[in-house]
Amino acid sequence: MTKSKRKTKETKETKFNYNLIFLVILLLFGLFNVAQLYSTKNTVDNQLNLATQKAKPAQISLTIIDINKEECSKCIDINKVTKLITDSQKTNVTKFVNKNYKDKDIQTKIKELSITKFPALIIEGNVNQSEFLMRNIEKITKKINDETYVFTPIEAPYLDGTGNLIGKIDIITLYNKDCIDCSDISLLEDEVNNLPIEVNEIKRIDINSLEGKSIVSKYNVEKVPTLLFSKELKDYTSISSNWEKGAGSIETDGTYVLRSISPIYYSILENRAVGKITMTILSDSNCNNCFNGSEIYPAIMSKLEIRSFKTISLDTTSKEGIDLINKYKLEKFPMMIIEGDTNTYPNLKQVWGQVGTIEDNKFLLRNVELLGLPYFDTNHGEVTPTEN
Repeated sequence: MTKSKRKTKETKETKFNYNLIFLVILLLFGLFNVAQLYSTKNTVDNQLNLATQKAKPAQISLTIIDINKEECSKCIDINKVTKLITDSQKTNVTKFVNKNYKDKDIQTKIKELSITKFPALIIEGNVNQSEFLMRNIEKITKKINDETYVFTPIEAPYLDGTGNLIGKIDIITLYNKDCIDCSDISLLEDEVNNLPIEVNEIKRIDINSLEGKSIVSKYNVEKVPTLLFSKELKDYTSISSNWEKGAGSIETDGTYVLRSISPIYYSILENRAVGKITMTILSDSNCNNCFNGSEIYPAIMSKLEIRSFKTISLDTTSKEGIDLINKYKLEKFPMMIIEGDTNTYPNLKQVWGQVGTIEDNKFLLRNVELLGLPYFDTNHGEVTPTEN
């Protein structure tokens, strides 16, 4: 009897223990679900708050620290940088201040933010509210903290902290005054003046002068006209970093010598003008509807980067024209023949196999039909693009 009662009691206690455990598990599971629901609600609330915040425009203040234009005519226009920001989406400029870098009441701010290049732009506020600003601003500015960014010129020209102009360059135009066929040096200088560099002085020096001979010898100059830039060109990193990849050489004293010269130039080693080209246009005067070779072919020469050349116009009935037709068996007119220092123009040989032949160092444009213009074919008479 005693043993049986004990067994029954143990069974009841065991059942009681299982029921208790089951209730605890249910309770814990319920608490977990409640916690999970609460966590999910918090996550959703946070996402909604974040989305709401992102929808709001960035509230920023802009402070321009400008310079006097006469101090640096080629310095970046800070107002254009400012406009990019003010015109960007989801950006609200709440405060706008315009100061000169010499103004006394901006000096504390300049020192506080360690600004050493001018013009400059200070951007303050919750910049991270604008995806446009965040995507672009860190590429061109210095980050002071999460709410302060400073834009200063990436490269010369600019004014330093003491007002000195950084990037002021002296240029020497080295040329041969006796080379009548050489490229016009004034055009070369015009190209320089169109560059975003601050030029102090351009000095012309003839290679036959004592100073010119000294420069030719010092820098081993072989072609003129050319340009020599003072060492300050290093401050223009977009130019100086790529200079030796194709433009020229950087000498031990820091001088930048332009060595990639377009024809026509004077070769000091060969003692002659290099790159002289003659273009002969052979036309049939009886073809009233044919295209005008005198208008079309010079444009093609320009595309081939041949900008200086002598032009000869011949008719198919002239003695010279007949001689060329018979010698090279020419059939389509107007046609073009190029001859001279053709090796100076690498693009010429690269494309000529598609449009004509090279015979006796003459480039004969035989596939006139490729122009898509009315021409005369001795085998078929007058030919128009629609008939071809």
